[in-house]
Amino acid sequence: MKYYEQLVERMTTYYRNQTGFTPDQASEVMLRIRILAAQLDSYCQEAEEAARQSSPFTATGEALEHHAALRGLSRKEGAKATGVVLFRRSSPAGYDISIPAGTVLQSTGAEALRYVTVKDVVMLGHMDSALSIIEAVEPGARYNLRSGAITVMVTPPAGITEVVQSSDCHSGTDAESDEELRHRLIDACRYPAVGVNAGFYRGLLLAQSGVGKVKVLPTHRGSGTVDAVVYGKGEALPEDRIAALQQLLRQQRDLGIDAVVRQAVTTPVNLELEVAAASGWEQGAVAERCREAITAEMAELEIGEPWLLARMSRLLMSLPGVYNCRVTLPVADAFPLEDRLLVPGGITIREMEVQV
Repeated sequence: MKYYEQLVERMTTYYRNQTGFTPDQASEVMLRIRILAAQLDSYCQEAEEAARQSSPFTATGEALEHHAALRGLSRKEGAKATGVVLFRRSSPAGYDISIPAGTVLQSTGAEALRYVTVKDVVMLGHMDSALSIIEAVEPGARYNLRSGAITVMVTPPAGITEVVQSSDCHSGTDAESDEELRHRLIDACRYPAVGVNAGFYRGLLLAQSGVGKVKVLPTHRGSGTVDAVVYGKGEALPEDRIAALQQLLRQQRDLGIDAVVRQAVTTPVNLELEVAAASGWEQGAVAERCREAITAEMAELEIGEPWLLARMSRLLMSLPGVYNCRVTLPVADAFPLEDRLLVPGGITIREMEVQV
């Protein structure tokens, strides 16, 4: 109980000040104090939780969704990954084989993930293989597997001897986390949609599954034009997703506006730095921590946002185990074009000599 001991001590002190003596631990008075303290502890924790959930900056779960609803936002659901597999038989047999929709496949490895075929497919008699589109059985980014990972037929169609994953599975996303929804809610407050303005387009696209970053460029191609530059969560969006976003924008755009959705162009930034580990810290472990921190920090950059040397230095010096650091590349702040997204290129970390 979070406040229990503090409440017991305060009430015991108050009782002693009022009566002139301290109650014995086994007395009825002390029993009453402890019972009351336990009940008050529960009320204090409930009040603390209510205060936390009353602010969009600290609310979680359903309470955060209620805050978001006041801005017309809802939590983005996860999306199922899709891909393509190739079914094979030993040789053309002169008869057709039907591969029904719902045929269950499974990946190999430690985590056996399941997928199903989306449509009925017929392997004609003169063919020994047929392609089929598959999707994951449930939403989630963990279903985005590289080609070759799906090789198991849980429900093998008669006559089929082998299945091979011929393309990467992609577009699987997790349901929006509390922090992602909170970021979108705060973003909507900072860039309110007034009619069909840049804030409207930004909020509309950010609300779509898989979209992680949006930069709206009004009049980028001249008067009456709007360019919406988008990027996924840590990776580029598939072309079919860009096409779907384009169709959405055409339906929602203001009358007479030429609105275009396009993928952000990534610009790698090569980084070279020297790091000195603090006393008692292993240099290799500190260097790896620096690499991970830089990668995570750059993933937070928005489209068109610069990468400042001061930001990197401040980040490195805030890490446990870093005694000193020096950035040698780039030699100046990196400023991208307004429709470009800076991403980490090569990260080279050398040991820094420390003057004793």
